[in-house]
Formats: sequence, structure tokens, C-alpha cells
Amino acid sequence: MQEYGKRGGCKHMTVCIIELLKSFFHAGDIDKTERYTAKNMLDALEKKAEVGELET
Repeated sequence: MQEYGKRGGCKHMTVCIIELLKSFFHAGDIDKTERYTAKNMLDALEKKAEVGELET
């Protein structure tokens, strides 16, 4: 249970991750054949982390 006046202790997504997720959704809006599933988004983020484009 969260105490009053305290924020959650979990990790938050960075601005970079949020922008990447937005781009995945916008790609699906522009071209319906380019829709990403949650699995595809996770795979793309993990691949970027392996290459070193993202902080882990």
C-alpha cells in the first residue's frame, strides 16, 4: 500500500523510451501494416539495448 506523500519506489521509464514507444504507435497509425504488437515493441527495445542505443 502506498503511503500518503510518497511516490512509488519503482523505476520510471526514461524520456527516450517513451519517445520510442510513441514512434511505434505512430508508425501503426500511419501505415496499418506496420502495427507493432507488445512483443514486437519489447523485442525492438531489447535489440536497441543490446546494441547500446539505450541505457539499461
